[in-house]
Amino acid sequence: MGVQDVTARDFAVRKTVVTGSWLGRAYQGRGYGTEMRAAVLTLAFDGLGADRAESGYFTGNAQSAGVSAKLGYVDNGDQIYSVGRERVSNVASESAAKHGSAAWCRSRSKAWNRASSCSA
Repeated sequence: MGVQDVTARDFAVRKTVVTGSWLGRAYQGRGYGTEMRAAVLTLAFDGLGADRAESGYFTGNAQSAGVSAKLGYVDNGDQIYSVGRERVSNVASESAAKHGSAAWCRSRSKAWNRASSCSA
């Protein structure tokens, strides 16, 4: 099916996680990507006390960008990576804030088809 991860560096200080995922073509477009990301964001924010989540996608990957948008991520710039010995540029980077944005709470409720318990 696929894989979803959540990682952090200096989490005790930064309170920031980074999410990443891969989903097999047969499972794309069925809501699994959104559900996977929403699950790890709930763990990060509600379970671990994260304040911020970051993710990225390659320019042109509209499906990944769509998952991020549904879950309240906002664009915060581009990064350049190397893959093997090749330079890969135009990688969009995004971030989502915890409940500081009512959008995260609403998007979480919408993604999981649940009534919102958001206070804002």
